[in-house]
Amino acid sequence: MFIDIRPSIFKFSKKPEIAAGLHEQTLIKDWQDIVGSIKKSARDKSEALYVNDMGELVVRVRDHLWLQEFAFFKNEIEVEISKNTKIKSVRLIT
Repeated sequence: MFIDIRPSIFKFSKKPEIAAGLHEQTLIKDWQDIVGSIKKSARDKSEALYVNDMGELVVRVRDHLWLQEFAFFKNEIEVEISKNTKIKSVRLIT
């Protein structure tokens, strides 16, 4: 019944900051799928929170053990998210 209007907003938006904000929110919404495509066991061990003023995606990780695990494949995540957004880095917190 509901129609996804995001493609129309991206297409007709005259303000680039609006389109960038929508890309960021889409990234946060799709975070679990992005992580799951890289490492399935880590899929529900983290949560994307927000993009800070420095353009970093802030992600809360379940605990210190998973923080260490995420550090091993952080570069792969950053490559994946930089394909569709201007976000170049991920900040992991517990």
